[in-house]
Amino acid sequence: MALPIGGLLLFTNRHLQQTLVNYATTYFTNYTGAPLQIANIYYNPFKGIIIKDVTLYDTQHNVIAHFDQFIGNISYRKLLHKEVAIKDLFLDSPLFYLTTDANNQTNLQFLADAFS
Repeated sequence: MALPIGGLLLFTNRHLQQTLVNYATTYFTNYTGAPLQIANIYYNPFKGIIIKDVTLYDTQHNVIAHFDQFIGNISYRKLLHKEVAIKDLFLDSPLFYLTTDANNQTNLQFLADAFS
């Protein structure tokens, strides 16, 4: 129970929230080569990690996905062992824009390449 309460105290700090947003967007952009935009990240002890106003772009800076909220309920036991396990995932108002080019490559190919 200490981890959820501690998480609540940490995630209500505005400076920490902005630091997490900056870290997540920079890490994703450097890893994939495509921008990620996040308005806010915070913790709700009953729902989990809540990421607000998420927009994912492709490498040509076209929007490929947008979520009003991205809620992930994580396993705290796994987190103690430096593993991230998402038990539940909720996407509020998801929008996806899938396109293919002349070579039948989708605008999601860069994600498959980055994470494989």
